[in-house]
Amino acid sequence: MMLRILFVLFISLNSYSQIEKSIDSLINSSIKLNAFPGAQLYIKKGNYEYKKSYGFHTYDSLTKVEDDHLFDLASITKSLAGTLAIMKMKDDYNFDIDKNLKYYLKDFNKTKQGETSIKDLLSHTSGWRPYISHQQYLVKGNGKLKKKFVKKSLSKKFSNQLSRSLYIKNNYYKVIKKRIKKTELNNVGTYRYSGLFFCLIPEITKNLSGEKSGFYSYFSIFRDFFINQDVKKSLGFYDITYRSVHLMQNQLANFQINNHKTWMNIN
Repeated sequence: MMLRILFVLFISLNSYSQIEKSIDSLINSSIKLNAFPGAQLYIKKGNYEYKKSYGFHTYDSLTKVEDDHLFDLASITKSLAGTLAIMKMKDDYNFDIDKNLKYYLKDFNKTKQGETSIKDLLSHTSGWRPYISHQQYLVKGNGKLKKKFVKKSLSKKFSNQLSRSLYIKNNYYKVIKKRIKKTELNNVGTYRYSGLFFCLIPEITKNLSGEKSGFYSYFSIFRDFFINQDVKKSLGFYDITYRSVHLMQNQLANFQINNHKTWMNIN
């Protein structure tokens, strides 16, 4: 099961000790009710800092949560990565949300999606399809992985690591983009959630910032706000991304998806 992470960035109440007791009670009660197996708490206001870890990585209570453990940011990646990257690009590169997508991704020039403004994509009024289950295309009808897309060993054509023991084909991102381009637009101008655009933001940030890895927002924003200072000092911020899979395997919580072990990390 996925571990929940609780970030409390700003607080306005005066009694810190009472807040700590209240939050302790809430988290411990939630763990007892099996709402989640464990959590990490971080409170920061001015010079006041409070951090605490609770419970275990999983419901079987095998690995206790420690302050220096790293976990997946789950479905808030869109707001904590993509959206923040766009905000930072506005400051650094005058990124214009009123521009159409084709302005930043030239291969969308002759597509309906390319005519969509970045503003409409961010406000979910673009009419784009909500979601494509790209992972389903990696699995055969019998549940086995398609070898033309996924391999168990590193090679020149399969150098993008999907998990500790799986590598996805380097050009699979192009396949994802082709699927997006083939989707229909519906109810343009009205609210309809879509996560498809956020698959494209890493390429946009890479094109504008020159960051080879596409981790533009992590390097420029997260290093100052979300990374534990002790971890930064011991590892250096550069390691707190995908590379942490290799460097900190004992500090990363893991979970099961379709019997394939995957690492949870901050990327």
